[in-house]
Amino acid sequence: MSLEGSIKEFGLAEILQLISMQKKSGVVSITHGSESTTLHFDNGQLVFATSISGGETRRLGEILVNTGKMTDENLTEALRKQEITKERIGNVFVSSGFVSTEDVKEALQQQVMDVIFHILRWKEGYYKFKACEIDYDREFQIPVQTDFILMEGSRMVDEWSLIESKISSDYIIFSQTERGGNETEQLFSRLNTDEVTIFNLIDGKHDITELMTISQLGKFDLYRILLTLMLSGLIMQTSLSNRDTVYKADVASEDDSAVASTDGTATRKRLHYAFQMAILVFIISFILLLFPAGEIAGLPPVNAHINPTLIHRR
Repeated sequence: MSLEGSIKEFGLAEILQLISMQKKSGVVSITHGSESTTLHFDNGQLVFATSISGGETRRLGEILVNTGKMTDENLTEALRKQEITKERIGNVFVSSGFVSTEDVKEALQQQVMDVIFHILRWKEGYYKFKACEIDYDREFQIPVQTDFILMEGSRMVDEWSLIESKISSDYIIFSQTERGGNETEQLFSRLNTDEVTIFNLIDGKHDITELMTISQLGKFDLYRILLTLMLSGLIMQTSLSNRDTVYKADVASEDDSAVASTDGTATRKRLHYAFQMAILVFIISFILLLFPAGEIAGLPPVNAHINPTLIHRR
């Protein structure tokens, strides 16, 4: 089975469903601009995912650190050990006593969901499926039903559209609203543990990217909680951090460079066209000098039509 093409023509969800239905084993490579992602399937089930410059996708060690299962020092030590032993990183984490087997399994599934959530939002790009046998760590990497992954990923993408319409930047700073004690208590009774934790982190100083680091939550989960707190009236957007200004300046600089590049390309095209036209005019003029227009058109000489008797009469 060979399958490749544009995401515009054949969506990623349809591609993954086709692989699942036909119970294929192999790798789907997906490119989107400078990003590259691979999804590994065994008998139609998604086993694991890898990403290069994947934006919101995270490595296994980063997930374990962000969820508080492992420290930065543990991660550094494990990576150093892996360089020597060449073992799979999950095995190194467990054999070193840093985390349990279940911790690694959960982190790997979270990694897959991070990747799926990220790529399902792509509207452009290219994909290619290569059928092959998949070698993976069966102790830690548990094949997941593709239908379940797609269902969860699609739900997250649908929710993300609503979230983005209310929270438009990673650099927004939130503050707690001032409410009466009884009213706040009633609202709090409807919140779960993570939502209460995030509410307590809101101080009018930290933007969303900082909250993400402090809370150790993924982007989707944090944004969803912030939206819940907003709709509950417990927090409100107050300002943007200085980093937003820096980010916009960088984007504007990139846009200016792109415009300058486009203008330069257009100018070169116009000069090239003018040069071609000049050459064409020169060639035509040269031909006309060598051959009268009548000869080129196949017309007889003009004096062939003059009556000889008219000449004698003159």
